Parts: sequence; structure tokens; C-alpha cells
Amino acid sequence: MLSEKDLKVAMKEVTAAWWEGRKFKHPVSGNMVLFLSLPSEEQKKLNDQVEKEHPESFEKSKEKEPKEEVPKKKELTTEEKLHTILTTSLKDLHQFVNDPAYASVRGEVALRIDQDGLHKMVKDPDYHVRWQVSQRIDQNGLHKMINDDSPNIRMEVVQRVDLDGLHKMISDEDDPIRREVARRIDQDGLYKMMNDESSFVRTEVTQRIDQNGLYKMINDKIVEVRLAVARRIDLDGLYKMVEDDETYVRKVVEKRIKNIKLLGEETIKHFKETKSLDVEKLSPQVIDLIKSVDGENVRAEEVIAVLDELYKPTKYWHLHDSSRSQWLESSNNDGSGLLKYAVSVIFGGKLRHHDAIKDFESWTKDMEDKFDVDVEEYVKIQRDLTKKLLDIKYPGMEDFTLYRGTSTEEEEETEEKGEVRILQNPLSSWTIKKEVAYSFAKGYHGRLLKTKFKKDEIFSCYLTHSHSGFEAEFITIGKEDRLGESLLL
Repeated sequence: MLSEKDLKVAMKEVTAAWWEGRKFKHPVSGNMVLFLSLPSEEQKKLNDQVEKEHPESFEKSKEKEPKEEVPKKKELTTEEKLHTILTTSLKDLHQFVNDPAYASVRGEVALRIDQDGLHKMVKDPDYHVRWQVSQRIDQNGLHKMINDDSPNIRMEVVQRVDLDGLHKMISDEDDPIRREVARRIDQDGLYKMMNDESSFVRTEVTQRIDQNGLYKMINDKIVEVRLAVARRIDLDGLYKMVEDDETYVRKVVEKRIKNIKLLGEETIKHFKETKSLDVEKLSPQVIDLIKSVDGENVRAEEVIAVLDELYKPTKYWHLHDSSRSQWLESSNNDGSGLLKYAVSVIFGGKLRHHDAIKDFESWTKDMEDKFDVDVEEYVKIQRDLTKKLLDIKYPGMEDFTLYRGTSTEEEEETEEKGEVRILQNPLSSWTIKKEVAYSFAKGYHGRLLKTKFKKDEIFSCYLTHSHSGFEAEFITIGKEDRLGESLLL
């Protein structure tokens, strides 16, 4: 029991704990000791007694009671954080998702963290972090980023998001983003976009919308849109456009009607239904045109404009036209890579110079969704068409001696003198004209390669893939063990 004196002290306004500076009898030893030296049970007993008899005084005393200082956790340096990020488990990366440093912390986290972590970072204040997130996040996360403030982020989203996401982005405020939507969305979406306020978006729609949709766009108020319609619409639609107000549109219409008549409606219909050219249906004029192409007196564009009418009514037109344009621009871009990968799947061969694409299988699936076709099927259709065109242009020729001007990186010596192993991509450009290959070889300060290809090993040629045809280009199917000659310049 506390003495009266002790109770009075406990009731006073104090600046420390009520027991500070005083001694108490130890219940075991009987010695006078400091409060904190008492057994915990005795400390609790005394505290409870003071609190029960004088609660107000006890609370004031408790407020003044010194608190044990917890040592502050040392802040990691940026270098230490980086080391932690690169060596820690994915689960432990979550502690850094809100770190104040971007360049070497949150940006690095976004490259490694799991999907749960990426979802925590979709609203990151830094554009660069969100850009990293948009590259890796799953579809649910992409849907959360559809309305990101940055058009650059939304452009990344639109290139990866699924069909439902594309439909949510039909009304995006940015024209370039809606154009990308039009490149990937399904037919229902294209119909919703045919009246888009931007003529650039509507022009993009004309590249993929079906024939019924093209008919609805015949009277678009913008010349460029009607011109794009005229380049794809079928014969009946062309007849509806012969009196268009714009002279250039009428010229395109008249030219296409002439080409369709020359090629033959039955030939076009047969190709659409069977995916194969019936040579017997070709008119003598078309046969003569194919035979006469030399790149100088008769340019390849003339026969290409006619043969394009085979593809235009089919679902393969957009892929055929787009991949051809990209191939003629460079054999190392995405469109060319798409064809190379499809060829490698069908015929084998090693892909080279496309290191930026890590997963060709999933990337190809995304591209097929964009074009809404099977790329491997298109490769087979084009290869078959090429064989029949070569039969017309080079009757009786089964093997073609072709040349390629390139660098020394595309050859490997063998044990045979004068012979090299050609390190060929699944698809590569060659020419039947030695002088053309020589000019390319000089430009590379490299080699002039010479080898033979069977007709079955030619994917396409200058009769369907060319500008003028002067270079007499052959796009050939590669194989790992192809041998040839390397000619010094």
C-alpha cells in the first residue's frame, strides 16, 4: 500500500513518470530499488493501483513518460536500391513501386516486377515509367491505361490491347490513335468508324472494311477518302463512281475497270474462291503483257496493276499490299519479318536481323489479328501464283541462276575451293541480272553471291513485287545448307 506522501506525489502535475526518481521495496529481496528493477508483475500492480485511485494524475504522468526511441531505418542510396532491385525476389520489388526516384529505381522496377506490381504502377506520375508498364502489363492493365493522359502511352496501349479495348478507343481524342484502331479493329468497329470526323481515319478504314462498307463510303465528302474507296471497291462499285466530281478519282476508276476487264471477271472470281490462278482463263493480252515486262520498255507496274485485281476482292489484299510496300522499303522491317517468320515455319530457315522481336510466335499472332488473315496461308497462295507467272515468263525453266550483292557476313567458307555456304534468311532478295547484283555488292564493299534456286523455292518476283522491274528481283526461300559461289569484285 502506498503511503499518503507517495499518493500526494502521484497526484501532482508531473513532468515525468510518477515513479521516476523514487525507490520501492523489492517483494523478494526486501531491498529498496528503482521502479524499473521491480519484477514486471510488481510494476503492473503499482501502476494499476495509481491508475485506479488517481486516474487523471496517472494519465498526465503517462503522457510525460519518456518513450523508447526507435532508431530510424537508414535510407538506401540509389545505388543500393538498384542493387536490391536487380537481386531481390519479384515479391520484394513491391516496396519500390512508389519510390521518389524514377530513372534508376521505378523505371527499373517496371522492367522486372510481376503483374500485381505493374497494376500498382499504371497511374505512376512519370510518363517514362508508365511507358515501361504499358510494354509488359496484361490486358486488364491495358484497359486501365486506355484513358492515360499521354497520347504516346495510349498509342502503346492501342497496339497491344484486345478487341474490347479497341472498341473503347474508337472515340479517342487523338487522330493518330484512332487511325491505329482502324488498322486493328474488327469489321463491326470499322463500320462504327466510317463516319469519323477525321478524313485520315476514314481513309484508314477504307483499307480494311468489307465491300458493303466501301459502298457506304462512295460519296464521302473528302476526295482522298473516295480515292481510297476507288482503289479497292469491286466492279459494280466502280461503275457507281464513274461520274465522281473529282477528275483524278474518275481516272482511277476508269483504269481499274479496264484492268478488271483485261484480267477477266471469271479469272478474278476463280482466284477468290480457290486461292489459285487459272492460267487457262487468262486472255492473250495478259499473257503477252507478262512476257513483255523488262523494266525498261514495259515496266512492272503495268502488269502489277492488273494482277493486283486478283487480290483486291479477297481478305488477303491488305496483307499483300502492306507487306509488299514494306519489303520494297526494307527487308528488315516488321512487314518483312512477318513474311520471313511464316516462311521459316513452313519451309525452315533461320531468322536473321530481327533481334528486336523476342517472341515471333505471339508477335505473329498479333499481326494476324491486325490483318485478319493466316499469314502462312498467304505465303502459300503467293508462292503458287509466282510459280504460274514464272511458267508464263520463263516457259520450261525449272532452275534459276540468281545473284545477290551483299556483305561478307552472308557467306561461310567450305572445304571445297571456290564454294561457300550461304547464310540466307528465310526470305531474301536476289536478281537474275548479274550486273544489278554487282552494283549492290560494290555498295556493300562486299561479295557477289551466285547460286541456283528451284522454281519451288521462289516466293515472289518482280511480276508482283517490284517498282519498275528493272532490277528483276526474285524473293527466294532460304535453307540452311545452300551452297554457291562467292565472286570477288
